[in-house]
Amino acid sequence: MQSRSDITKKLLAESLEELLQEKTLNKISIKEIVSGCNLNRQTFYYHFEDIHKLVEWSFKRLIMDPLSEYQGEALWQEGLKELLINLEKNRKVCKHALCDMTQDQIYHLFYKDIAILVKKAVDEIAEDKEINFIYIENITTYFSISFGSIIEQWIFGRIHQSVDEMINFLDTLIKDQIHGAIHRLK
Repeated sequence: MQSRSDITKKLLAESLEELLQEKTLNKISIKEIVSGCNLNRQTFYYHFEDIHKLVEWSFKRLIMDPLSEYQGEALWQEGLKELLINLEKNRKVCKHALCDMTQDQIYHLFYKDIAILVKKAVDEIAEDKEINFIYIENITTYFSISFGSIIEQWIFGRIHQSVDEMINFLDTLIKDQIHGAIHRLK
């Protein structure tokens, strides 16, 4: 059962998402968000520090939370497919949210969660190998940033591939490149 706080957050997020269908984040005010769900400004600030925190919460709810069940290399494709389907379904909202955010805000919104998926795959590939922890972290960071950038470009329509084509491309990268990087350390 959802708490009252979660219900309120969800109402605020849905109002924001509705507004993001029509305009970019920098053109949306807190007043518009609370008006869209019949709440007041004080209620907004009780739950969120600012609009970017609401965007982060909303993005996690819509896009990233469904990925928590996918772990390791064996489920990489399924997790990636779920991510891309969620992003495609909410492409306009994501695009309008991302275009007005700083790189640091995008990192907190997007890349951290991609890093969690990549780390699970890297850890599974590196399992039973004596590899320096820092090297594993560097591989994870590199591929998280790479995958995040590729996916971000795909959201903005700068990469023209279907969900399945993106999955095949990213899956090939994770299997070939990460395996190669780890196996060179033997």
